[in-house]
Amino acid sequence: MGAALLVGGCTACGLLGVARLRRRAHALETLLRAFSLLRGEICDRLAPMPEVLNRLSRECEYPANALYRNVYDRLPRLGDAGFPELWREAVAVTQELMLTPNESAELCELSSTLGRYNVDEQRDAIERAQRRFEEFARAASDARDRDGKLFSALGIAVGAIVVILLI
Repeated sequence: MGAALLVGGCTACGLLGVARLRRRAHALETLLRAFSLLRGEICDRLAPMPEVLNRLSRECEYPANALYRNVYDRLPRLGDAGFPELWREAVAVTQELMLTPNESAELCELSSTLGRYNVDEQRDAIERAQRRFEEFARAASDARDRDGKLFSALGIAVGAIVVILLI
């Protein structure tokens, strides 16, 4: 009974790793789709930033909508802090996105352009961020496909090895 529980526990740890890889790839994919909406709102509709953030927080898929909700919720502090600072804070607290430090820095860099420059410059910044996040999403998807099987097998193998060592 103990051996089965040990193998089951190790297998569960491996499956949790697989689930984390899947959630991360999904989070980056939702950010990519949100960039398209962001570009449309700012460049085509010429909507003001508070309206853009509110709309994206309602219409984007989770977890990307959490980022826009966190930025929108910080807007009342806009006079006390600049928009890039509010955006950075929102990126930092939106743990659901599961971003690496490099990805967070790239996302924060976008905030220095949003709402500050003309439409063409904002479009360029959004498209640049979108291209970078396409690379990040592709890498996360590759890691999910490659490492997912490894984590599953490793969980079972570690459990079996520990049971053998304890017998």
